[in-house]
Amino acid sequence: MHELCARALNGEDPFSLPYSEDNGLEELDAVCLYVETIQKDGAARGRLFVEQRLDLSAVYPGCFGTADAILYLPEERLLRVYDFKYGRGVHVAAEDNAQLLYYALGAAITLGLPLARVENVIVQPRCKSKSGAVRRWGVSTIVLLNFWERVVTAARRTADPAAELLPGRHCFFCPGKQICPAHLKSAQEKAKWEFGDL
Repeated sequence: MHELCARALNGEDPFSLPYSEDNGLEELDAVCLYVETIQKDGAARGRLFVEQRLDLSAVYPGCFGTADAILYLPEERLLRVYDFKYGRGVHVAAEDNAQLLYYALGAAITLGLPLARVENVIVQPRCKSKSGAVRRWGVSTIVLLNFWERVVTAARRTADPAAELLPGRHCFFCPGKQICPAHLKSAQEKAKWEFGDL
């Protein structure tokens, strides 16, 4: 789905893209919502970066990322960072979203654009909520600078061989949870509580 979104943003007709037979209409609607959101936000009068690789090594060595889309509006010095979420089961909020803050910080560093403000945008067509399928959160440059410190602190902890492993809801999509000793211990504790001494 991300590839289809990228192709549509890069000028391919969304109606000519190869959708799956099972969910073609739903996929087309999702891509169209994503593309229309960015177009309505001023893509024609700004600079659009699609699947932009971001270098955050200035924050901490080895840090990088790839943003789904970034729109920069030079007249307003406004940076919009978009993240497309196709899942329906887990609602993703835009407010204080660490992934989008990370991308916004990376965009500010990598692209070197003068910023007055930032807006983080989640487009999640299949997970409708009271806040809608498109969710936004405005961020000041001060918040972004403060987030820089959060990234440095977290990155330093990952370099510590004795770093504490803290399982939680954030582990839901982690590919390493099957071999994580803290996740296993947490699961065993839950099982003891559920099944007692059986």
